[in-house]
Amino acid sequence: MKEREHWLQLLRTARRQRFQGWKAKLRQWLCPVDYLRTREIPILLELFTRHQGSNLKKVLDVGSPQLLTCHLARILTGTEVTYANLFLPEVDDLRMRQSALGLDNLSALQVDVRQADLWPEASFDAVISCSVLEHIQDRAGVAGDTLAIQNLATCLRPGGLLAFSVPFSRIGFDEFVENPVYAVEGEQTDSRCFFQRFYDAQTIETRLIQPSGLEVLEKVFLGEERYQYDSPHDRLASRLAGRWTPLILGPLFPWIAHQVMLRADDWQKLRKPYLAFYVLSKPQSR
Repeated sequence: MKEREHWLQLLRTARRQRFQGWKAKLRQWLCPVDYLRTREIPILLELFTRHQGSNLKKVLDVGSPQLLTCHLARILTGTEVTYANLFLPEVDDLRMRQSALGLDNLSALQVDVRQADLWPEASFDAVISCSVLEHIQDRAGVAGDTLAIQNLATCLRPGGLLAFSVPFSRIGFDEFVENPVYAVEGEQTDSRCFFQRFYDAQTIETRLIQPSGLEVLEKVFLGEERYQYDSPHDRLASRLAGRWTPLILGPLFPWIAHQVMLRADDWQKLRKPYLAFYVLSKPQSR
């Protein structure tokens, strides 16, 4: 299936969710999916399903938006889906959604994927992660995202699939905020808290691809081509993430995202690359 079909399926899953309180219900109706995710999740699903093969028995989702996880469990009937996240509020939110949707094939764990030996070797047929690796902090001078992807590669069976998306820019950089968003460790620099890293062509290779030992099957890039600001620090997604903006413009988010963001198989074809999508495979010989 193409991106549009995956979007329509995702929207059906979003509409099936049931939230308590009129504010949550209003947001669900007006803005079931955040602006950036209206492109990011369907593209990642398109790439994942294109390469997933048949007979998926166990899939690991590392901290993706909970809607994506629930959607995977809903469409992969007969497949055991495990959700792993260190941030407890998101684990609890996933469990609430799982219960509301009646997804018996979905389980959620609060774990740190930087920790080795969480699962036995070759435990999963596929791993998926949507905009998570960039948030994983370094530990004792060792790149946290590198530790994570090495552990994920270990728990992947030979021939298995790893699909992920991360922020991407022509020149990579770390982004800090005043207050911790994922209040687990709170690495500080100049009284600010680490939030995420934007990868570039070099750092995505040295921090993720090469250490994983996996082979690249496909990669796609998404860029903010029709947004007036060239700086990667000024993004339309950030401007549309206010308290009331999603309620006002939420129904238009899919249309706006397709007008502003363009995809390409090479980041150098994009004026302002924003997201990178990779599909990796574990060699049979490993």
